[in-house]
Amino acid sequence: MGVGTYLEDLDCGGQLLVRVDSWSINYNFQGPDNRYKGTSLIISGNEIDTYIHAYKNNWLEYEKLKIAMPPDTELTKKGEMNMTIRIGGYWEGVCIYDYFMPLRAKLDLDNILSNYIYAKSRAKAVQDILIGLSQKPV
Repeated sequence: MGVGTYLEDLDCGGQLLVRVDSWSINYNFQGPDNRYKGTSLIISGNEIDTYIHAYKNNWLEYEKLKIAMPPDTELTKKGEMNMTIRIGGYWEGVCIYDYFMPLRAKLDLDNILSNYIYAKSRAKAVQDILIGLSQKPV
């Protein structure tokens, strides 16, 4: 982390990284056990609205599939922004990637969306501060 960099842990499990000219939400997911390497996912600030939209659409698809699928069946489908929609099984829900962070309840969806909206607002405020600091004479 260098001069002009801000980090903040988010309730959604990601970390907000803000620089003067960019920002992102970074996720680091552990493997199922020590035999596997972890997985990283970076959502750049200019993609956040697309992720919000994708989460909403993928949630609607999840709800439709959940109603339509017979009990005790499993289905995996790719959603928007490479998210995974799973019906049945251990990782059921809308997963941000592969089987990571499954959202199973509307409250889960609302929480992640509010985290993303917060991150967007927070990043702008921090960037304004960083820009102001970078313009002050030393």
